[in-house]
Amino acid sequence: MSDKVHIGDNIKITGDNATGKVVNNIQSGSEIRHLIRTALTLRDHVSPAERQEIDESLEEIRQRRPGPSTLDRLRRVAATAGEVGVPLLTAISLAIPMLGIG
Repeated sequence: MSDKVHIGDNIKITGDNATGKVVNNIQSGSEIRHLIRTALTLRDHVSPAERQEIDESLEEIRQRRPGPSTLDRLRRVAATAGEVGVPLLTAISLAIPMLGIG
């Protein structure tokens, strides 16, 4: 799985005398990439069913269509994993504002 994800605004305005604008939030991209890496690391410590939950959640994040259930699934897997899941819980908390959900 790849941890490539586009984060930030990408606005293009066309027409006579129009100017395009591209704004990227480097901080949010970093936090979301950290969330993805942390979730991928946890995959090695959970059951196949939980790995599937992680994979589906990360795909929603990569496709820029995460919802509250996306993070709920990741939280549940992290909590079930115990102490090894704590880094993912922390990463989720840091990424929530950047994802615009909670």
